[in-house]
Amino acid sequence: MPRPNPRPSFVIKPEHVRHLDDHTLEGLLIWIDKIPLSRSKRNLGRDFSDGVLFAETIKYYLPKYVDLHNYTTASSTRLKESNWFHLNRKVLHLLRLEISHEVIHDVANCKPMVVEYILSILRNRIEDELVRLHAEKHQSGSGGKTTFRTFVKHCFNFQSLDDFYMASGLKFFPQETPIQPTLNSLKHENVNRRVQEMVPKSELQQRTEACNDKQEIIDTLHRKIKHLEHLVHLKDIRIEDMMSRLQSLQEQLSGDVMEGYTSTRFSPRRDPPLNVGLKQHGSQLGQMKTKVVPPGRAPRRALAAGGGLSHH
Repeated sequence: MPRPNPRPSFVIKPEHVRHLDDHTLEGLLIWIDKIPLSRSKRNLGRDFSDGVLFAETIKYYLPKYVDLHNYTTASSTRLKESNWFHLNRKVLHLLRLEISHEVIHDVANCKPMVVEYILSILRNRIEDELVRLHAEKHQSGSGGKTTFRTFVKHCFNFQSLDDFYMASGLKFFPQETPIQPTLNSLKHENVNRRVQEMVPKSELQQRTEACNDKQEIIDTLHRKIKHLEHLVHLKDIRIEDMMSRLQSLQEQLSGDVMEGYTSTRFSPRRDPPLNVGLKQHGSQLGQMKTKVVPPGRAPRRALAAGGGLSHH
């Protein structure tokens, strides 16, 4: 497990979040494109909202700092925030970085430009940490002493020399090994200077113009890429809106179907059972049979009441 950086952590709060300028944003996108992430990057705010790609970014540069199995892809806000809280506790404190709960909530809800700002801070912290680790590794390998030659060898690998000095604790001219240029080094320097002076000026101008033309082409392509990314973002918003409408229509349609089904179902209170209807109909038929008298025959009760038949 790597040792935590002794310097105090920087806590990212909502008032710190700001929009990045175009140059910084382009540099950040180029930096992220170099990382082989597990998912395609279409919208930074949405793709990095669950913290998984954020952990993969740290894993790419500092493999010992992150265990990717601790972070799972999430779609709910609660699970996204859980991943970010775990990053805060286990990883970010090693980089002298901490994200406040309010900012984590904004990231989980895909608030614009919050992830971009955090990634820019993370980029600086990773570069500082790489400088610190290189300096510690070199000092441990050389018995704790850093010579001027090793200083020159390593300092050009870093973007900021000030960060290198602060991380390694070096002075520009260490007292252990004062600079003693030899005759061979001076000869080599003179030869290189003569070779540079022999380059024709016209060729230099042509190369400069070619570089300027290529830079214009690159700038144009960057603008087109940003425009296309904006169009893709708008289409994504449109698709999400249409999907939500489709889901609401499906729910409404299923509710209407269920309501119609329940209205046509058999109701014991409203519709009497079939056997009850048959019994009622049978009783009515029995009453009709008792009232019907065959022709030519009088009821016995009528004869008894009349005293029998009269004799003529």
